[in-house]
Amino acid sequence: AGVEGANAADVATAVTGVADVPAVFTAAAGTAAAVDGATAADVAAAVATAAGILEAAADAASTAAAGEGATAADVEDAVAAAGETAVSSAENLAQAAEAALVNVPTLETVSVDKDGIVTGKYTDGSTSDLFTVGIAKFNNPSALSKEGNSMYSQSTLSGDPIIGKVADIGGTIYSSTLEMSNVDLAQEFVKMITTQRGFQANSKIITTTDELLNEVINLKR
Repeated sequence: AGVEGANAADVATAVTGVADVPAVFTAAAGTAAAVDGATAADVAAAVATAAGILEAAADAASTAAAGEGATAADVEDAVAAAGETAVSSAENLAQAAEAALVNVPTLETVSVDKDGIVTGKYTDGSTSDLFTVGIAKFNNPSALSKEGNSMYSQSTLSGDPIIGKVADIGGTIYSSTLEMSNVDLAQEFVKMITTQRGFQANSKIITTTDELLNEVINLKR
C-alpha cells in the first residue's frame, strides 16, 4: 500500500469504515423495531451510508491492487468478510422492518370532549389528540337566514362569523348528543305511527289465527 499509485491512508480509512457497516445496519434495525419515530427515509439513509462505505472500500482495494507490492488480497479479503457481515445484518434489518410494519397501531375509536378536541384511541391502547373542531359565532345569531333542515346561513344583519376554538370564543361542545333543533318532529311521528300500526296489524293476525284454531277445535267436537 505504500508504493507509488496506492494511497495507504485511503485504504486504511475505507477498511475501518467497512468495519462500521454492521453497526450502521444494527442501529437502523433497532430504530425500525422500536417504531418510535422510525421512517422509511431513516432506514434508506442508513442503507445508503453502508453502501457508500462498501463502495469506498472496493475502490481502495482496486487502487491497492494497481500498485506493485500492495497487499490487495488482504484488503479484498477484509472487504469480502465485511460484506458478508453486512448482508447478514441487512437481512436482520429487513425482518425487523417487516415486524415493525405489522405491529404499527391503527386508529380504533375517536371521541370529542367539551372543548372540541378530537382524541383517537389506537389498537395498542395509546391515545393522541388528532385535531380540534372549530365553531362559528355571530354577533346577531337571530338574524341568520333559514335554509331549511335546521340549517342557517350568514346574512347582512347577522354580521361576519367569528371562527375559532371553543376555548377562544366560548361555548361548549356536547359529544354524542342529539339537539332538539336537529330533529324533524313530523318525520319522527310518522315513523312512530307506522311502527305502531305495524305492531297492531301483527297483533290482529295472531288474534285471527287463534280464533280460527278455536273454530276448528269446536267443529271437531
